[in-house]
Order: sequence, then structure tokens, then C-alpha cells
Amino acid sequence: MIAQLKSEIRKLLSVRSTYILLSIALVLIGVFAYFGISPTVYDTATCTSTGEVIYANAHSNGRQQDAIPEDACDGEIEYHTEILKDLPKERLLFGLQEAVPIIITFVSVILVLFVAHEFRYNTISYTLTISNSRSKVLLSKLAVGVIFTIIATLLAIGVNVAVTLAAISIKDLNLPTQDYNWLYIIGRHIAYTVGYTLLAIGIAVLVRNLVFAIVALFVLPTLEGLANILLSNYDIEPTKALPFSALDRFGNVAADIVNQTPDVAEKFVGSANPATAPVALGVFAVYLVTLWAITWYLFLRRDAS
Repeated sequence: MIAQLKSEIRKLLSVRSTYILLSIALVLIGVFAYFGISPTVYDTATCTSTGEVIYANAHSNGRQQDAIPEDACDGEIEYHTEILKDLPKERLLFGLQEAVPIIITFVSVILVLFVAHEFRYNTISYTLTISNSRSKVLLSKLAVGVIFTIIATLLAIGVNVAVTLAAISIKDLNLPTQDYNWLYIIGRHIAYTVGYTLLAIGIAVLVRNLVFAIVALFVLPTLEGLANILLSNYDIEPTKALPFSALDRFGNVAADIVNQTPDVAEKFVGSANPATAPVALGVFAVYLVTLWAITWYLFLRRDAS
């Protein structure tokens, strides 16, 4: 088993696409983290003759002030701009929520390439020939995929946090004290990315086709999203029963942490599905177990080519 694990690790790390895709993901996370940090600018306009505030708006730095109607004030208008340097307490939390989907998208592609490559070039026949167990081969691929996902997720979180804190310092902003349970938050993000990895590898082994597997990983969530939009008009909540939606609900950590202020969560991470995280995880687990039961059965019995 150890020899098989080493073999699978070499396969994953011997191709340039692994490093290229991972690097692109981390760079994107860093760029979004840096430019996602900006002060809040509070613009006001006061009518000097009446003392009435006729315009007030908070926005990100760089936004142009909205036009004020000419009849809003009979006298002169006094403009005032205040830069608020205190960031929302949830800024770091939502930064992670934005970074994790990026890393799992690229990691899923890396692992689909890692698995489907052997079927595409039929090197899987050689792998199965030198191994005395098909189950060991599949289990080794799974283990390597999960380990790689955990490392990539931790790297993504590290880059996001480091760049965010650096941006806050460079831009002379303030981040309130963070009293969240970060072990829980990071652990749940890892569980989310590992769940996606298991789904990606399962699909790749099942269809044994690189293009089909990648298309499935991107098309199926899109179809679920369309179903959610169409059926929501009929008060039907398909997000409670669809695999990708259920997994995304479980991964929506920020919405759960700040559920006392759901409007804030919706602003940053979108409307949370009505299902609770444990229920969503249970729904996803049913799909995942079913997928892997079929995949494992067929892998043990189908001809390698």
C-alpha cells in the first residue's frame, strides 16, 4: 500500500499542470484579497440654508458621488467626505469564503487530470497489472487526492489571510478583534473542499473521460442553479435535495457564523439555502456514498481499457 501511495504521489507531482494550476489559483486568491480591502467612504451633502442633509451615501473608495437634484436646496450646498478606516469585523471571515471556491475549482481540475489521464492514455492497465489489488489502486488515488486537497486549502487560507492583513496594514485600515473559533472555521472549509474532491475523483473514475468529467463538474452545478431559480417561483426549494447545492450550503461557513445578521451574510456570500448545515451535509453524503458505491463496483469489474 505504501508503494502504491508513493507511486500515485509521483504521478500527481510529476506533471507541470499541477504546479501551474495551483499557482494560478493562489495568485488569484492573493489579488482578490488585496483589492478586496478598501475603506468605506461616507459622502454627505448639507443644505447650508436649512442645515438639512440632502444626500448621504456610504461606498467603496473611488466611487463617484451621485448627482444631487438642483431643486434639493435653495442655498449653497456643503459637501463632506469622511473615510472610515474601521473594517467590518467579518471582513477576514468573508475573505476566506471568497478564497475557498477558487482553490477548490482549480484543485478539482488538477485531480480530474490526475485520475482521467491514466484512462485517456490507458496507463491504468499498467498500474493495475503491477498492483495486486484494484481496491488499493483506487484507495491510493483517493488518499493522495484528499491529502493534496487539504494542503492546497491550507495554502489558500494562508495566502488569503497573509495578503489581507498586509493590505490592511499598507492601506492603514483597522480590523476589529477576531474572536471567532478559527479551528472550527478552517476545519469546516477543509471538510467542504475534501467533499468536493471526493465528488470530482468519483466522477472522473466513473466516466473515465477527461472532458466529460470536467464538463460534469461545471455543468451540473450550473444546472442546479438554474433549477433553483426556476423552481423558487413555485415555492419549491430544490437546494435541500441536490448534491452540489447541499455541499455549497455546508461550505457556506460565513453565513452560519453571522446568522444573527443574515443581511450581512447575504451581501457577501449570497442567500443561504434554507437547509441547515448538518442537514445539507447529510443530503450530500447520501449522494456521495451512492456515487462511490457505483464507481467502486464498476472499477473492480470493468475492463481497464
